[in-house]
Order: sequence, then C-alpha cells, then structure tokens
Amino acid sequence: EWNLLTPSASDVITAIKKANIDLTLESIIKSTSEKRILVWTQLFRMQGMAVGHEAKPSKYLIANEVKAVPGQEGEYVKMEQTYFKPFHTARAAEGIMNNWGLYKREMPYGEKFASDYVTFNGYATWEDITKQNPPTAWKTAHGNLNFNEVHEKILSKRQTVNVECWELLDYAVK
Repeated sequence: EWNLLTPSASDVITAIKKANIDLTLESIIKSTSEKRILVWTQLFRMQGMAVGHEAKPSKYLIANEVKAVPGQEGEYVKMEQTYFKPFHTARAAEGIMNNWGLYKREMPYGEKFASDYVTFNGYATWEDITKQNPPTAWKTAHGNLNFNEVHEKILSKRQTVNVECWELLDYAVK
C-alpha cells in the first residue's frame, strides 16, 4: 500500500516515544537534512526472497541490475524463484550470505531505464563476498542438477546491466 511507504509525522513521533528517545521530530528532521542529500528514489516490488538468520540488515549488498529479454520475462522470474531462491537460501543456511531478494522496478519505469529487475545479495562481512561457494549449497537445493546448465539458461533470459557493492552505514528500525 502506498500509504505505508512514507510514515506520517504522527507515526514518527509515536516511534520516537516508543523508542524512548529524548529528541523531537524537528531535531531529527534537521539532523537528517544536514547529513544527507536525497539524489534519487525508486520503488521496486519484491518478487522473491531468501533470508538467513540475521538479527540486523546486511552490512554489504551486491546489487545486480538486470534487463529481462523481451518476451522472456516470465521465464526469467520463474528461474530466479525456482533455482536461485532455494540456492541462496542454502547459502544463507551455510553462513555464506545473509539474504537474497529479487525485485521488479515499479517506479520510475520506461524505456529510458536500462534495467527492470534487481537482485540483492546480502553479506555480513567483506570477506564473505569473496568466499567461494562450496558445492554443498547447490546440492542441498537441487541435488545433482547441473549448475552450469541452469546458469547458462538464466543468462539467456536476461542481461546484466550494472553491478554495484553497497555498504550499510546506519539503519533505523520502526
């Protein structure tokens, strides 16, 4: 629901009181405005998620922006959900990563955007990003199914247009 995307002033005041923080809404807005410049916003709809046992957000996210091949979007999403969601769930269970998510661009959208989906791979440490995947995670998720064949097929359904590493600097919980 759209009204859940932006909390009202009363929602923020309630959260401040609930957290027992000795601040006013005005001081939080002033402090936030002094520390950041909002340069863009985007809205994505979750299509699939694999989550480990994380107590807080991932310190690092690898953001993979992709463009589905025209006419292959449904097959691309089905492959992510069928093969890669269980694989990343197994990776999270083994402590290789924290979480994974597949999101579809909702707004802004149109031909000027190079991507229509993004996957986020969440990691607790920088070292976790560079760990090799043991074959046990794929085997746990899919038995003896050939990873390379599945990976080759999904690559035929989408094009990677951008990959970035984001580092979490701070977060708040409502």
